[in-house]
Amino acid sequence: MKRRLLPITTTAVLLLTILAPQLEAQNHYFDQWYFGNHGGLDFRSGIPVTVNGALVTSEGCASICDPTSGELLFYTNGVFVWNREGNIMPNGSQLYGNVTSTQSAVIVPHPGNPNLFYVVTADAGPYAKATDAWGISYSIVDMRKEGGLGDVTVKNDSLLAKASEKLVAVRHCNGKDFWVIAHELGSSRFFTWEITESGLNETAVISDIGIPHSDQIAVESIGVLKVSPNGRYLVSVVQGRGEIFRFNNLTGEICQKLDDISAKYGASFSPNSNLLYVGDGTAIYRYTILENSPDAISDTKQQVVQPSGQLKHTVLAMQLAPNGKMYVAEDSRNLGRIDDPDNPTSIYQGDAVRFNQNNQSGLIGLPNCIDGYFSSLPVPTCEGVLNAEIRMSDSVICPGETIDFTDASSGNPFEFMWRIEGGNPSFTRARNPRGVLFDEPGLYRVYLTVGRNCDLGIDSATVRVVAPPDVDAGGDRIVCLGDTVHLQGKGADRFEWSSSPSSPSSLSCTTCPNPVASPTGNTTYYLRGRDNSTGCEGTDSVVVRITAAPDVRVTADTAICRGESIQLVASGANNYEWEDVPSLSCKGCANPIATPVQTTTYRVRGKISGNCEGVDSVTVEVRDIPFAEAGDDQTLCFGGSFLLGSDLSPSSPDLLYEWSPREGLDDPNAIRPKATPPQTTRYYVRVTNKVTGCFAVDSVLVSLGNVLTANAGNDTTLCAGSTVVLGSTESTPNRSYQWSPTTGLDDATQRNPLASPTETTTYILRVFDNATECEAFDSVTVVVLSTPLADAGEDRTLCIGGSTLLGGADPGSTNLVYRWSPADGLDNPASPHPVATPAETTIYFLEVSDPMHECRSFDTVVVNLRPTLPVIARIRRDYHAVIGNPLEISVESDLLPSPSGVSEIDFELEYDEWSIQVDAESVETLLRGTLLEGWSVTTRTTAVGRVQFHLAAPPGVELEGSGTLLRFIGRMYLGREPGTELKFKLSTQSTCLNFVPEPGYARPDTICGMSLRLIEAGAARYAPPRAIPNPSGSQVKIELGLGLEGPARLEVFDVSGNRVGVLIDQTLPAGEYGVDWDASGVGAGA
Repeated sequence: MKRRLLPITTTAVLLLTILAPQLEAQNHYFDQWYFGNHGGLDFRSGIPVTVNGALVTSEGCASICDPTSGELLFYTNGVFVWNREGNIMPNGSQLYGNVTSTQSAVIVPHPGNPNLFYVVTADAGPYAKATDAWGISYSIVDMRKEGGLGDVTVKNDSLLAKASEKLVAVRHCNGKDFWVIAHELGSSRFFTWEITESGLNETAVISDIGIPHSDQIAVESIGVLKVSPNGRYLVSVVQGRGEIFRFNNLTGEICQKLDDISAKYGASFSPNSNLLYVGDGTAIYRYTILENSPDAISDTKQQVVQPSGQLKHTVLAMQLAPNGKMYVAEDSRNLGRIDDPDNPTSIYQGDAVRFNQNNQSGLIGLPNCIDGYFSSLPVPTCEGVLNAEIRMSDSVICPGETIDFTDASSGNPFEFMWRIEGGNPSFTRARNPRGVLFDEPGLYRVYLTVGRNCDLGIDSATVRVVAPPDVDAGGDRIVCLGDTVHLQGKGADRFEWSSSPSSPSSLSCTTCPNPVASPTGNTTYYLRGRDNSTGCEGTDSVVVRITAAPDVRVTADTAICRGESIQLVASGANNYEWEDVPSLSCKGCANPIATPVQTTTYRVRGKISGNCEGVDSVTVEVRDIPFAEAGDDQTLCFGGSFLLGSDLSPSSPDLLYEWSPREGLDDPNAIRPKATPPQTTRYYVRVTNKVTGCFAVDSVLVSLGNVLTANAGNDTTLCAGSTVVLGSTESTPNRSYQWSPTTGLDDATQRNPLASPTETTTYILRVFDNATECEAFDSVTVVVLSTPLADAGEDRTLCIGGSTLLGGADPGSTNLVYRWSPADGLDNPASPHPVATPAETTIYFLEVSDPMHECRSFDTVVVNLRPTLPVIARIRRDYHAVIGNPLEISVESDLLPSPSGVSEIDFELEYDEWSIQVDAESVETLLRGTLLEGWSVTTRTTAVGRVQFHLAAPPGVELEGSGTLLRFIGRMYLGREPGTELKFKLSTQSTCLNFVPEPGYARPDTICGMSLRLIEAGAARYAPPRAIPNPSGSQVKIELGLGLEGPARLEVFDVSGNRVGVLIDQTLPAGEYGVDWDASGVGAGA
């Protein structure tokens, strides 16, 4: 179509700068480097040569050379300034830099005086001491001083009070002046100072952008500032992050943050400014600067290949050099190198520069150079203004057409951003977008933004997409073969018809809106309509389908069995009419249901449109069904049988009999099978004519009368002597019951008899249905468990405080549970034989149970409690004996209670040792014939005037009866007293009795004559001789007492009666005496 062009309106935004390429001859300002610990490099020959310098620094430093010859002028670490001879300039000390500052100094030539140089210094940021915190300062070196060696003529003038340790210089776009950039500490502000031929302008350009640099001691202040050689980009490295900005080297403004990347300390752009290298730990990464997609720079991260493996040291300062290579400080003696940093596949060479002198090393920093002098491309310069302008191939189009857009801007922009409303694409950074498609009608704005550094230009234009005409060819049509159809087109000014398949002769005209169509087959007619005012076109189509007399078809002839129905299916037409036959479900439908009672032919007429009509018919044959008789319903007993079917059922090889379900049938294909159903069942018989396929079905119900069951109950277990109810609680009339055996049953004809068997028994139950005479059986087993033996023992009598072991014979099982009651006085109520210590006469009940079967038995025992009885025991008081002769003394007891509970006795006797001596051994020898005969005797104590014995009965024996308890032998002596009391005690463990002792008395016979004196009651005490020690040793002391004054004689005899010595033979007054006798010459037994 021929379009009408509309005028294009553009809007230009006047901005500040135009960049034009400018080539500059290579300069030599930075041909010699001094850094680290006396380290230095000389690039003048093209191959760097290591040199020795006076400079010592941990990080920052700078050096400057003659721009023409490359001869060294001076260098600095930010604190001292050395001249080319390695001496500190006269005023070159105590500059306000810091050797630990990342970029402690940068040297900038004075644009208006080749003999002057600015030395701009940075302190250590938050790491600076209070006395060294100077921020950013500048000094001036005049090379005309000191005979051409130079001196500092202006020193430490302040530019910024608080700054991070970052400092960089960049060339002005005019190719003559410079910018110096630093960052304020504790804020997000960059400060940029301009140095022109008039000197340094101390009024800074301030750009508030990016993250704040903390004024606390933290890693945020560490890292470099670097500007790309073309002056367009600035990277600020903080620990772990590098921020990339746009820099306007015309205005000094940092205007846009482009992206964040990962970086630790050092960074450097490539000479062509297209690549950025950063250090991250022991690795170097390369990023591509994307001018048209700056926010995707971080996505281009690529590790630089290191042929010798991973770096051994941390990557620190990185610096372009006059030879076009990039050098890297590794915090070691040597330097690494990237030979071709413009190459996106360049590799890294570790230890590429080695310092041979022991006092040299690279350390952390490298000289802070002005990288614009190392650009490998022409450096853009300031020129003209920036104007944005759009040019378009068309401005008014129809939907589906495209437009080519062209950038016609002036000022050499290098960034382009198109925003195209309604277009595809709707956004692009291409400079000249081509083939932008517009699909929808409307009025759309197109915007172009162009930029260079921080300068922008904007233009806009309008595109009109005109709506096409709404062309309508009408609805699809159906005609009979040979008929015509009148087409109708509308919605446009001009029309053009065509057809598919192509047949122009089938239309009465192709350019009129309403032609007559005469199709010979199915045809699609296309209509193209044009709007004369816009030239836009619209299209539509109409389909004309041809139909001949419809080929009506109906279901093929078929046969059904009598009583069945069949659905007839007609096809090939849109409307149907069946002949009026009563056996059809409908007359005007395509698929009626036919239910003929005899063979019938059905006819149908079908139409598609107009009078086109087709006819077809179908014959349905009706076939007879066979005879089926299942027999009469029956009732059987469980297990009974019955013959199904009827004698009238025909037998023919053409007939197939099928009975179901098959369960309980002897032959499911017999005419009359025998049925023995397991439960009430309805049997079906299907009789099929195998020739015609017709079949008949009948059924018969065979019932099992009340499905007789017998329920004898569940097997059970009971204890001997217990009773259990057999059978079920369910009651049904007309039933009789019989149990066998009848042993232990109260009534063997009851439904629920009581069973008390004496042994394990299986009972069988027969249930008889009196109405149907059916019977059923069941059985139950009653296991009889023996009852455990409960034997509490014989009744018994105890004394107060006494104990007894309860229980009799054990039942012989260890799995029984014992429970005694009451528990008072029992040591263990759950023991088979507890110890009982009742406080009163008590009846103890014993329950013995089997926890497995819960069988139990009971018994009782009576424990009578009797009070303690006093029993008198005595020694007579009329004993007398000739002095020196043995005297048998008895202890007598009154009648003892039965039982006495006495099985042990402690006997203690006290007497006058001067009057009688007791033979302790005689107690045991004299037990025969006493109440204690057979008891054991243990002598516990034999002391002067006292003896103690323990007597114990044989096992199971208690003391009983009355009479003599025990006897002992004593020998009387003429002592000080006329006789001796025989005091004694009898102690037992029994609480049934308490011996009450009556002491006896013994004295010597009264004798007068010879040399013996009369013993009178009032005389002084006589004591029989006593030898110490006894039995005697070689030295014996004999003690004796005399009651009256007179002659006395003491003789000593051996055991044979032979006198072995006379110790006293004289008259002595009454008193007690002691004689020492040497018995060493006397044999044993004196």
